[in-house]
Amino acid sequence: MSKSILQQLQSPRVQERLDGIERAAKAVFSEVNPQLRTLLDDDIPYLFRRGSRRFVGEVRFDALVALQQLHRDNGVPWDIGPVFVRAAMPLEDVRALAEQTLHSIPETGYQRAISIAGADIDREHGSVPPERELLVMYRALQHLAAIPYDRQIVDPQTLQTPLQAAVLDSQVRDERPRPHLEIRDAQQVLGFIYRTETGWLLDFSESRSARCAKRFVQQVLTIERGGGPAVVYDLNEHPRQGPDGSLVLDGVHNLKTADPVAVLRSIAAFLPERYSNTVRQ
Repeated sequence: MSKSILQQLQSPRVQERLDGIERAAKAVFSEVNPQLRTLLDDDIPYLFRRGSRRFVGEVRFDALVALQQLHRDNGVPWDIGPVFVRAAMPLEDVRALAEQTLHSIPETGYQRAISIAGADIDREHGSVPPERELLVMYRALQHLAAIPYDRQIVDPQTLQTPLQAAVLDSQVRDERPRPHLEIRDAQQVLGFIYRTETGWLLDFSESRSARCAKRFVQQVLTIERGGGPAVVYDLNEHPRQGPDGSLVLDGVHNLKTADPVAVLRSIAAFLPERYSNTVRQ
């Protein structure tokens, strides 16, 4: 029998708690809110991958994001005080900080912290996790108060901490390869679409709005089987519409060989009612 969300949130295993948090973000607010609040103190680390890099996160940061989403979706005012935040730490930074810390404390103190941390990781993960050594290092650094944290207030309007807002902004700040399609909502840039050597990349931030926009674009790209929809533009560079207001299509674009600008313009034609956008060549 599969476990309930609450059973997962209360599990002694970190992965089950993370699975429960993911489910809780879509559950009934009143049923999961108390347990998610408890997990705001859960600092057990785990590994995750973003692109080609691996990072260490903490359970409490996932719980915070789930609580923010639940408050937003249910229109419930935020009533939680300052919360601990920090950016996810790349694995290479964990090793560098551990080596730096070794030089600032007695070897016996560090080894004791490593021993306690190892027991924590083995208990929480239930088996030998990938990169156990680095997870143990991170946990030891936590015990030694060598991991830097901030305590920040969640903005009641955006339901983000300043750090979260800065991280999301940094994910879409850099220039992308051209041609690309930039997609925005009223507040911010959500992401970009462009073709790489290995295929089309939907390069969006991790914000909830960006995830929704990314799903919408994915739906657009699956409207026509065998390729992307080829929207017809008139002489004034406006997408042509049929009598019923639907976009006029001229078959499909082969996503591997078609002119990327033509593909981007076709995607853009589906967006105006939801998102503002710009094709940059």
